[in-house]
Amino acid sequence: MTLSNDALAETLLKQIGLNGRVARDIVGRFYGEISASLEAGNFVGLRGSNRFSAGELPQRLDRDSPTCELIPVDARQMASSGPGPELRAKADGTPRRS
Repeated sequence: MTLSNDALAETLLKQIGLNGRVARDIVGRFYGEISASLEAGNFVGLRGSNRFSAGELPQRLDRDSPTCELIPVDARQMASSGPGPELRAKADGTPRRS
């Protein structure tokens, strides 16, 4: 299941009664905070849900498909996401260790 910003804003609108503009602004600010923290190289964890981290992929060589030539691929930053301990325990059906 994929949640879009609009779907989250719609949920805030229906369940809390916020107007559409305020709900979209809250969702946008929420993801803006996560993005800013990741850009600064910080770890972000959402308790009971996911955890996010930022890292850097080093420069490497890769093969160009049409020509089979080796070409350099620049170093770049990437974000990764994975289930946190609570979400993993729920998915596995095991109690979470403290």
